[in-house]
Amino acid sequence: MTRSRGRNTETRTIQLWPGGRSLTYRGDADGPANQRSLRDAGQRGPIRCQNYCQDNLTPEANEAPRAYMGRDANGAAILIACGACDGRGYMPQPPAPHWRKGTADEWRRIRIELRAERYQEIEIYHCDSSLIDALIEQSGNERGPLADAFGPDAIENVYPNPDEWDAETCREWIADHCESELPTVPTVDCPRCEGTGRVPTDETGTDADCPGCKTDPGQIPDPDADEDEGRHGYLTELRDVIRDHADAAEVYEWWRVSPWLCARLRAVGEVVIDNNYGEWWGRCTTGQGLIMDGVLQRVAAAEEKDGQ
Repeated sequence: MTRSRGRNTETRTIQLWPGGRSLTYRGDADGPANQRSLRDAGQRGPIRCQNYCQDNLTPEANEAPRAYMGRDANGAAILIACGACDGRGYMPQPPAPHWRKGTADEWRRIRIELRAERYQEIEIYHCDSSLIDALIEQSGNERGPLADAFGPDAIENVYPNPDEWDAETCREWIADHCESELPTVPTVDCPRCEGTGRVPTDETGTDADCPGCKTDPGQIPDPDADEDEGRHGYLTELRDVIRDHADAAEVYEWWRVSPWLCARLRAVGEVVIDNNYGEWWGRCTTGQGLIMDGVLQRVAAAEEKDGQ
């Protein structure tokens, strides 16, 4: 995160993980809406052609990015220079966007990212991968306190248990592991048109398509679906998908964490060890910064939701 100051207003650029989108904002993210603003940080170099014309290359026309733009007199497809980038494949960087108020979700994501950064700085102590791996291996050969503390039964959340997960957490897991299995949200009659898909537009009785249910005339997603834990409820279906597709977690790194963070990592389904010797997070990714995993953001999102 970079910072600059001007006219007593602090400006920050922050990346939102996972994904890495950058936002530049000024003011207090938790402060009044009229005292803060943001803009997209933008890219520093040329950007890829918005027509993605380089995806249309053919072996006989690979000397420059081009796009199918028309046909010759005989009806055969011909390649001509892309009108958007003149065949270069890249376009100049657009001018910096203006400051704007920002959406509620953008400010929410900024607050979550700031929380996640604080967790990384304060609640994560150091990497103990070699130590914990050795203790886990040794626990299979001995009996006693260490064997009990680091044996297979001491490692929590090896398989995800979605029983206490809300619908949003379930959807995020499914999107990461088996997106095609996401259950369809049930629908109910649109209250605006009472399920007819049409609404009157003037006093003469002329009607038009209902703007409240454009994608499925007469129907809208059930606003209570996310809370339906009935036998065939939507939330129940989400949890069943997770159980059906869950594999044992593969831990790549063990990080010593605070008791506070350990409890919250456990709550979002992360692998943890919590015993009389300390608390550890079993990280299931490697090769990138901790903040880039998105795990700390899940913890922060849960805290944001609870208003803590």
